[in-house]
Amino acid sequence: RLSWSRLILPAADRRRFNYDPSRDPEFYLDIRGNAIQSNLPEEPFPPVLHRIKVYNSTLVTVSTPDLSRVDPAAEAYRALHRAATAEAPVARASGYEVYRHGSRLVWVKEACEPGVLRHEFQLNFYPADARRLPAHHQKRGYFEFSVRGVRFDGKCLGATRLPDFALTRARLGQRERWEVEVPLF
Repeated sequence: RLSWSRLILPAADRRRFNYDPSRDPEFYLDIRGNAIQSNLPEEPFPPVLHRIKVYNSTLVTVSTPDLSRVDPAAEAYRALHRAATAEAPVARASGYEVYRHGSRLVWVKEACEPGVLRHEFQLNFYPADARRLPAHHQKRGYFEFSVRGVRFDGKCLGATRLPDFALTRARLGQRERWEVEVPLF
């Protein structure tokens, strides 16, 4: 998936990339100054195949949501899936199961149909105390966070670290269609 990132490439290089919105992406090309604009640590989802860094800043990452291309990463995701799903899910809806595993929120969708990974997943975290949010989020009362999923063994899986402050709930969805509400007391 190239989205707006493709637009900064020269025309000759842009033509090398095919973008078909009816299919899940084969690769993510991510160009951003700050991968996650929050106090949350960056998650290794999806696995990075190539990274361009200047000094301590990552400028470009190339990653894949299809773990059949990255065998060692697929085994790490299988281990996370086994560990997370050994516990009871905290929420189920629209074919998703959501688990709280240690300091992570892990979501699984079986089976992972084409198109599920086409857009980033949006997570909204609702804190017990809105004053814990950065000032620009306090008015809304929630913290917005994007996370990408990966595919392996016919499943979709995504995970993110939970903030270090108390939450009341989270919502997971794509493109303003909220699919799962997760209680996090």
